[in-house]
Amino acid sequence: MNNILGVINLNEKEDKIHELTYNRPIASIPFAGRYRIIDFALSNMVNSKIDKVFMFTRNKYRSLVDHIEHGRPWDLDRKNEGLFMFNPLINYYSNVRRGDMDIIRDYLDYIFYTKEEYIIICPSNMICTINFRDVLKKHLEKKADITVVYKNIKESDEMFEDCDSIAIDEDGMAIDLIRKKKRHNNVFMETFLMKRKLFIDLLNKKILGADHDLFKDTVFELKNNKNIYAYEYKGYLVCINSIKEYFGRSLDLLSEDTMNNLFHQTWPIFTKVKDEPPTKYQKNAVVENCLLAGGCCIEGEVYDSVFFRRVNIHDTASVKSCILMQNTTVEQGAVLEYAILDKNSRVSKNMVLKGTMDNPIVIEKGQVI
Repeated sequence: MNNILGVINLNEKEDKIHELTYNRPIASIPFAGRYRIIDFALSNMVNSKIDKVFMFTRNKYRSLVDHIEHGRPWDLDRKNEGLFMFNPLINYYSNVRRGDMDIIRDYLDYIFYTKEEYIIICPSNMICTINFRDVLKKHLEKKADITVVYKNIKESDEMFEDCDSIAIDEDGMAIDLIRKKKRHNNVFMETFLMKRKLFIDLLNKKILGADHDLFKDTVFELKNNKNIYAYEYKGYLVCINSIKEYFGRSLDLLSEDTMNNLFHQTWPIFTKVKDEPPTKYQKNAVVENCLLAGGCCIEGEVYDSVFFRRVNIHDTASVKSCILMQNTTVEQGAVLEYAILDKNSRVSKNMVLKGTMDNPIVIEKGQVI
């Protein structure tokens, strides 16, 4: 689908997940044992036959650069087309960017000179498996100026409490953006499709109302003079925008049904490959209902948990309902329940850490407890 330019917009709020984003953006947070959150947005692009992707960051992008490797795992490391990462510019007037409109506008020339007719914009923290070809097909059928994507969620009060929603009329047109404080079941996935020329006009403020800091505010300001179609996505969706959501949605993957809803043979999720030996289970190890990556060594007891690479659980240690990231260690006699351990952290002998499902304990990167 060479007529679509893909844009991944990393202008995502981190105030409720700051324990995991001190050194990285949300897009770089590890997820599901071997992936990063950005992997799902990039995989949706390439699976939809989009071979040119622009990624706009805000800050703390070192880990993201290391992970995406110029797009190699997604076959986007190309001489022509491929993946382009754009970081915020610091100008003579201010080094503060008020919203994503400013950041994207800094690189307007790149968008102006590309040849694709349409542009699709999506965030990284909406984890889903959406086919953008289907979105374009509906966009053309409805003769829309702009198409926005939503999912109807019955449990929106619980799972998507920090997400915006959209109001839709009987013809399927989006008529208003509903802020997160007002509950609504049509969860807005912050995904847009439009012609590239219209996108450029919005950035250049050539259209009345295109003067907001945030792109989504600009789009919905045009509801009275542009046809904004609402495309309903019906697949798996979670939004990683808080510690509570990250923890809960990660443990949900221990369910076979949830795992099958996210991962499909016909829709692969690509990531940076890091070869590790198989996980080693020692004689006294007990492991039940866990998702474990390679390179781990388990001597103690582990229940209902997700481990990334090279996690070490020493003898007599007990881990229950936890997420342990790369290179973490739990020493002898330690007890962990409802906790998140970031990379390279260590829990000392006989230490007891117990959180709750709604309020897990978070040990930040490199900490020794």
